Amino acid sequence: MKLAIVASLFAFIGAAFADHGFRASVPELSSQRHLPHKQSRSFLQGRDWTSEYPVASDEIWGKARNRGCSFFQAFGLSDQETAQQLFEPPMNTIASPWRDLGDMISWGFTQTYDIRQNLGPQTEFEAKDSYGYSGWGIGSALRGLNVDDKALCNGGWNVVIQICHGDMLKHARNELSFDEQSIMHGNRRIRATGGNFLFSVNPLHGVLMAMDRLSVHHAAAERHPPVQGSDLPDFNKFSDILFLYWKLHADDFNNRNIRYFLSLGIANRETMGIIKRCFPDVDWDQFPEFPGETFEWHEPEFRALLGSPNSQAFAYFLIQHKADFGNKYITKVQVFASALPDGMVNLCFHVADEPPQGQAFTSNWKEGSGNLSRVKAKANL
Repeated sequence: MKLAIVASLFAFIGAAFADHGFRASVPELSSQRHLPHKQSRSFLQGRDWTSEYPVASDEIWGKARNRGCSFFQAFGLSDQETAQQLFEPPMNTIASPWRDLGDMISWGFTQTYDIRQNLGPQTEFEAKDSYGYSGWGIGSALRGLNVDDKALCNGGWNVVIQICHGDMLKHARNELSFDEQSIMHGNRRIRATGGNFLFSVNPLHGVLMAMDRLSVHHAAAERHPPVQGSDLPDFNKFSDILFLYWKLHADDFNNRNIRYFLSLGIANRETMGIIKRCFPDVDWDQFPEFPGETFEWHEPEFRALLGSPNSQAFAYFLIQHKADFGNKYITKVQVFASALPDGMVNLCFHVADEPPQGQAFTSNWKEGSGNLSRVKAKANL
């Protein structure tokens, strides 16, 4: 019944788009340890496929690390304490105002495909799909985490969803480009940006995966002319989209059963720069597959990765929904390569119901882990 209602809402919003013509100095890193090497997985042997990504500067590293410190501190605070102590400007609450899929839809977002549709490589977690095209290459990682390793369309529990701001299929078919698409929200004309998000939720095993993302704000800059000001949707963050779909699919389960966040196939330049700085001496052609390398909560690399662009939405997902989930804690991160020939790197964040043993939510952190700094309340996630 819920899915039927959602389908009718998306049909309505799709019609609406059509009617209106409408993507510092830092300490030595603890990760300078020996990494296991294995036989090259690919034709990339001898070539650094990460060369297009510069190592994070002191400024980028420091900001990410301090942001990660603030996020980690927020995990153990109340909503009001977090809002007043860690955000700029201070607020009374940082709880998300968006509670219903209708909120998202009314700002012009559409679901591109039915969740039961096989999307080939996009819904394949093994190295190759049935036609031989490269999948995500994380099947062994999911099995290593003791969670389901298949998409819903392939008989599994991972519900793969693609959400777009605008009508992606009309744009792809050259029927109506994103530049021409718009929708009315009250008395405001909201232009389509083409921002899109491919992700997965597994409510049975508590797994949420970000697979491919182009933020609304980055996509808006690519439009002709760029989408700016009041033409942008107020609803625009991946953390809110992820929450609404988690809520939709997890309400029949224990919706507090959140165990893992994964970010797959990382291509963000800033995040990759941070990852490269975590491993200054590694041969990237030989980077290990799952379980890869693990950073615990007290290590500076953990804080920098938690504060990276690919991870901020996960922190906000927990911090802005304390009324739904209570206090939950991201306690460690695994960095690992996909079982693919093209050098994809992934992050797996572990979520716990209790703070790490020995954690003090004041100071007493490992020297050099970072400093608390206020987070801008309107960060683009």
